[in-house]
Amino acid sequence: MSVQELYKRFLLMINKNDTNAGVTILPAIFVLLFNAESLRWLAEELKKDEDNIDVNKIDQLFNPDTLMEVLEKGKKFIDYSLPDDYFQVYGSYSVVDRDLCTGVVMANYEKKPGNLIPLLHDADNKPSFDYQEAPFILTENKLRLFFDDYTVKETFVNYYRTPKPIDMAGYTHFDGTESTDIDPELDDFNNLEILARVAKEVLRQIENGEGFQLAEERVKTEF
Repeated sequence: MSVQELYKRFLLMINKNDTNAGVTILPAIFVLLFNAESLRWLAEELKKDEDNIDVNKIDQLFNPDTLMEVLEKGKKFIDYSLPDDYFQVYGSYSVVDRDLCTGVVMANYEKKPGNLIPLLHDADNKPSFDYQEAPFILTENKLRLFFDDYTVKETFVNYYRTPKPIDMAGYTHFDGTESTDIDPELDDFNNLEILARVAKEVLRQIENGEGFQLAEERVKTEF
């Protein structure tokens, strides 16, 4: 589905049965709302229990086995940069060496920063070559992996990326560049789900004139 068709369908939705006949939303506002709503949609999909996630809906956004770039090495941790387009980490693993044991794959598991300090001093839960697992935290667009008496050779991450943002020709971005047509990358079924959410939000804001005015102000500052 092209972005132009998406926009036309959106206008039909908000003017259905002439309830709001003649309402027109500027392309810049539509683009802003659609891109924001697509992230909310993805977040809700990923919050579902694993047994209920329809992987076919979001599998194109899944990037497995992505080699991570080292930012900093400490005595007991390594900081890695997360991919620019990451939305949610969905597992990590490392390849490590200790003495004559080389190429050992260790599973990395996420912990919240507040729970980490006591864990690192717990013999049953701290990084363990024998159990082949180690904790990591996510902070400031980084993944910090903790290790112990072994050498981490490489670390990989599995993650869901953000959908590529759409755009429409016909207005000027805040940085002075001209907008262009960029079609949505998700399939039509997903796009229509997101579009329905956008229409619902716009209709809610139309009923609250102040709220819709705020949306226009956001466009002025973000484009």
